[in-house]
Amino acid sequence: MNPSRTSVAPRVHRRNSTRHPAALALLAVGTLLALSLPPYGGIGAVGLTVNRSAGMETHLVVVANHSIHVPSKCAQGSAAMTCSSAVVLPKVSAPDWVNLTPGVAAGPSARYGSAMAYDAQDGYPLLFGGANASGRTLRDTWAFKSGAWVSFTPGVLNVRDSPPPLAFASMSYDAADHQVVLFGGVGPKGVNGQTWGFQAGHWTLLGTGGGMSPLGRVNASMAYDATDGYLLLFGGISAGHLLRDSWSFSLGTWTTRTPTNLTVASSPTHRSGAAMTYDPAEAAVVLFGGATPTAANDTWEFSGGTWRNVTGGAAPTPRYATGSGFDVAHGRLVLFGGLGTTGALLGETWTFVSGAWSDVTSLETSAPSPRAAPPMATVAGGSPSGQFLLLFGGSLGGVAGGTDEWEFGAGALNLTAAAVVPSATDAYLTVQLSTVAFGGSGTYSYSWQGLPQGCLSANRSMLTCQPNSSGPPVSIVVTAIDTQGATASSAPSLLIVNPIPTIVGFTASPYSAVVGVTNVTFVVTVSGGTGHLRFSFAGVPPGCGSPNSSRFSCIPTAIGGYSLVATVVDNVNVTGQATLNLVVSAAAPSTFWTATHTAEIVVGGVVVAVVAAVAWRHHRKVRAPPSAPQPPGGPE
Repeated sequence: MNPSRTSVAPRVHRRNSTRHPAALALLAVGTLLALSLPPYGGIGAVGLTVNRSAGMETHLVVVANHSIHVPSKCAQGSAAMTCSSAVVLPKVSAPDWVNLTPGVAAGPSARYGSAMAYDAQDGYPLLFGGANASGRTLRDTWAFKSGAWVSFTPGVLNVRDSPPPLAFASMSYDAADHQVVLFGGVGPKGVNGQTWGFQAGHWTLLGTGGGMSPLGRVNASMAYDATDGYLLLFGGISAGHLLRDSWSFSLGTWTTRTPTNLTVASSPTHRSGAAMTYDPAEAAVVLFGGATPTAANDTWEFSGGTWRNVTGGAAPTPRYATGSGFDVAHGRLVLFGGLGTTGALLGETWTFVSGAWSDVTSLETSAPSPRAAPPMATVAGGSPSGQFLLLFGGSLGGVAGGTDEWEFGAGALNLTAAAVVPSATDAYLTVQLSTVAFGGSGTYSYSWQGLPQGCLSANRSMLTCQPNSSGPPVSIVVTAIDTQGATASSAPSLLIVNPIPTIVGFTASPYSAVVGVTNVTFVVTVSGGTGHLRFSFAGVPPGCGSPNSSRFSCIPTAIGGYSLVATVVDNVNVTGQATLNLVVSAAAPSTFWTATHTAEIVVGGVVVAVVAAVAWRHHRKVRAPPSAPQPPGGPE
């Protein structure tokens, strides 16, 4: 398990965050409070045991199934069951959660009040914003792709690069417009009324609020109404007041859907933090609970532009800030967690099928800890099983946010392709291999195939080893077996093990140079190494720098003998070195210097150009040649 990723010791990241100078309206049990934030800008609530996130799309709630429940629209005989409903539910299996955290590398920092929705157009769950333990609101964007978090946050954020720092915003996928839509939340300037769209990895500001659009708000509920073909927004808190208005968003336009004659029967009452998601089996958006301001447990359906109260029979206890979503793999709406009437964190799992609620908590063998408003979203096609519900973090009490990932509804035994970190490395360096098994029954046993030399298989979901030789890429497959004997193998993952970087040649041309004259070219030849290579040089003569290049030229400017050291570093920080000697000497002496001079002489008024070749002896550092030997008797 990655020790840095727990739900009880949140990491505090301050990048892309902003402190609140404004007040944040939060709903306490039984009382609506307009709370002034502490001087440091923290998002807090006096008397609250936990801060909860907005009623974001809550597209997700994780979870499950249990023993067969006979829908109210069906009649069951001794050997057969007939239903008037056209909806056929998938086969049901026991509900269970799978903790993905041990196999997922670090991603978003600990937070609460973030928003998450499945981006069907781009094919991944999208997470935005929230607040950390110090009360700073965040504006980072993350995608959960192929079992790992990927940041979509630009290195330098401008005003229009993404929504501002926000917590408790509402977010859902708009299938009609093929984009994720985010609305509201609270940020550095107070409650926000902007509408943003996310598509193909980029945010776009769709509306600034005002006019025919909803009031800026926090803790509103939002979900896509597939029956009516638009996003549905309900309730929330604005200017310290609970709301009960309904709005649709389609083709970039907000339209009010609030009944002209509001009665107890025509719409849910004023509330915030209600769980809301679309249930295809009911062909309606289903809303449950919320703070009114007391915790509620009524159930409503919205379809055809009309609300309908479907409360009746067994139901979860009153709660708000509850996670919710639709378990596509098993055909049922699910709820998880929330805050109860006393403000206590809840950890129950409930399912909603054909108008009836069922508590499946006792059937689970594992589950997330109690928490409020965990952001959740459907993952479609993101695993071998095809579809499951993803839960990330949530509020764990006070201002503590989680960083754990959980899935629900994966079905049959499957496991992710092995995460290989790093996927390319040098021999003798440590490699970590990990997988996550899900579905099936009971515990799992593991075996690994295709490992490089120096790595041995073990009955573990995570291996750490040091390949001791290089070679062609290896294809690693891991196999899991559950307690019922079901077997599943992962897709192959590649690992490249390279030789360590070695400098096999370090040359200077020429090796002997004349100061200020000779242009010397240095060439480094490297074998092995992983990824991009970086170069540096030490001991170079003046006039020669240390460029990050395997080849460079320079003219030395000082005489002397030099011992140069070339260093190469690869992408996994393995180093190779080599040396060479270079001699820089003074300029070679010259004996004679011949020059041509031109002069002008006036002769009889006519200018005559006279060219004279003059040669003289250059005496600098040159001795005169010895006199010619004289014949006997001396010169004539």
